[in-house]
Amino acid sequence: MPFFGSTITVTNSGDFCNARSLTPYGILLAALFFSTALANFYAFAHISWLASSVKFANIALDLILVIMVLCKARRLRDVRLLAPLGFLCIADALFSGSILMIKGLLLVICADGEDYGSILAVGWRSVFFALLLGVVFAAVGLGSSESFRRGGYALGFSHPNQAALYATIVILMCYAEWRLFGKGMAAKLIVCSFCFVCVLLTGSKTALGVIALVFFLSYILGRGGRRGRLFLRILSATPLIVLAFTLITAYGLYEVGLFQGLDEFFTNRIWLNRVALDSFPVLLFGQEGSFNLAGVYNPLRDAWNVTTTIDCTYISCLLSYGVVGMVVWIAGYYVAFRKAWESGSAVIVATLVALALYAFTESQFTNVLLNFGFLCICARLTGQNARCGIQEAR
Repeated sequence: MPFFGSTITVTNSGDFCNARSLTPYGILLAALFFSTALANFYAFAHISWLASSVKFANIALDLILVIMVLCKARRLRDVRLLAPLGFLCIADALFSGSILMIKGLLLVICADGEDYGSILAVGWRSVFFALLLGVVFAAVGLGSSESFRRGGYALGFSHPNQAALYATIVILMCYAEWRLFGKGMAAKLIVCSFCFVCVLLTGSKTALGVIALVFFLSYILGRGGRRGRLFLRILSATPLIVLAFTLITAYGLYEVGLFQGLDEFFTNRIWLNRVALDSFPVLLFGQEGSFNLAGVYNPLRDAWNVTTTIDCTYISCLLSYGVVGMVVWIAGYYVAFRKAWESGSAVIVATLVALALYAFTESQFTNVLLNFGFLCICARLTGQNARCGIQEAR
């Protein structure tokens, strides 16, 4: 299988996806995955002309995405169902000042009829190439020289957590493609080994836990049989459960000792959630803003924070996109769960669960490129291999 060749071959024991040319959507996805990772590089955040070039490239790619959707809309069967959702996303964009929800919806719509194996293939290759480039940047002095609290390496990114996130995404996409289509195991082992070392260098225990959870859940689900149906219902509620946990722990932080212990375990993330909820209103359609605050006192640690950030997708989504945006995001999760289940894809179900949990400690999972299970909603997910699928009795 070529790294960026003209064809991508994926096969399985159910439907066969023969060698096919890389589609325009695949090429666009590769560029979007790559540019998304670049935007998180330290150099691209601190060198103005590099930052401007990424922004310009993203605008061009967004325009191409819109054109692709318009061309495909004529043959998209579910366009009438997706149109109301589109209007809600547009309303959210007007209030939040961000097109991320609209962009996610367009990426899902444009995936209609695409092969999911190709999506995974171009995705991990693009992010892996960006990760390699980040390591090169760090080696030549274009990475962050900041000393981070846990001593992790940022590997060319602005923060070790970002490097860990993208290395984890490569591992999960590689693993998903191998489990679904069983091709290129040797090459994937080399890539995953490199990315695993990157995760270790960043010092991110959360990323390591997410990787282990996907491996474990996909194995359990793949052998669940009929008993797995109840398990799926429980797992598909994961985003709602984590959202409830996020709000309960944030609002009860100062009154409940257990929550304070959890806040220490999650390195002040629950306190950051509380500060954000106390400082900004939760609106129906969200609001525009960075939600960063300066000079905030933390009574639990008896310390002043120079700046605060939001390290939780649930809080970030709730404040940026409002109640409507949060409902749309969770509904997308539910549809992706059902599509992955119906296609017998245990590894995608497991990935969706793990990323829903990961979203508690990271703020970027409203991006469907990182939350790549969303792209299975309209794509042809052909993972019917009995050795890895959910063996549901039909």
